[in-house]
Amino acid sequence: MAGGGVRRVRVHLSLDDDELPQEAAAVRRALASLRVEPAPGDVGGSDLFVGVYGDRYGDIDPDRGVSQLEADYLEAGTRPRLVYVMPGSGARDPHLSLLLTRIQADDLTSYRRVSTADELAALVTDDVAMVLTEAFTAGPPGRDESEPLPRPSPRSRIPAPWHQLVGRDAEVEQLCALITGPARLLTVTGPGGIGKSRLAIEVAACCEPQFPDGAWFVDLAGVRDPALVAPTIAHALGVRESAGALPVESLKSYLATMQAVILLDSFETVTAAAPLIVDLLASAPAVRFFVTSRSVLRVRGEQEYPLEPLAVPVVGASDPSGSPAYQLFRERAEAANPPDG
Repeated sequence: MAGGGVRRVRVHLSLDDDELPQEAAAVRRALASLRVEPAPGDVGGSDLFVGVYGDRYGDIDPDRGVSQLEADYLEAGTRPRLVYVMPGSGARDPHLSLLLTRIQADDLTSYRRVSTADELAALVTDDVAMVLTEAFTAGPPGRDESEPLPRPSPRSRIPAPWHQLVGRDAEVEQLCALITGPARLLTVTGPGGIGKSRLAIEVAACCEPQFPDGAWFVDLAGVRDPALVAPTIAHALGVRESAGALPVESLKSYLATMQAVILLDSFETVTAAAPLIVDLLASAPAVRFFVTSRSVLRVRGEQEYPLEPLAVPVVGASDPSGSPAYQLFRERAEAANPPDG
């Protein structure tokens, strides 16, 4: 299109050209056929993410804790994401296998297994055309380059629990009172396996009606680089970055008008990012952060809730079946060994 102020579509292509030269050429041909070119530089300047993976994960950056391929995916945030997995040689890097497992479970990412470069080219052509049609034809033509893409409508995303919460009624009541009351940064602490995540999901779901923009779940278990916490939160909330803006600035702008509770699960892997949460809260007066962690964050405004183990039956008790710990053990045992029939 002519004119210096026309909004152009930019696609970030993430793949290993050395490992997948034919596939790289196929994707570039597909994009060229749509008159779309991969955006140079980092993911921040793009509107659409296309990732193609084989066996290689790449070298891990010691500062970020992930390879460039994974950093690209995480930094894609809430942009439309199209991911294609080639068959490879059968010797896939375990780090890439873990990343692909997480991507496949992400219902906001299109995940396809592809057999050949020609099939890849055809799929990319169709998929990119569909995404561009849905994302960009609805808005007014000639959108100015400086304008961010439309803000998505808020929608709650708390995962459905796998099992019933047992013996934690008092904790749910106390935590709900805190998160809907005085606590803007509430951290549930305790050792691994004590049930912090399951309890926090229950609390977030119970508190959700009190927040007009709902409750949100951000899984940080697979994040090792504190610098990726902001893009991961933005991804989970559906935040589109403005052209040229840092992920944290786009996130702060988005949160400024939200009334929501945001559950940050497994924060112990990125405790160095704790000051970021304080910074976000300063820009978002109606947002509450609800954190699970093996250790306290040690930042101002934090309220800790140490989670105690479930009560166990007293040795020699005539009927231990009434204890929460016994009920939980029985439930897990029955789930692991369902009755025949």
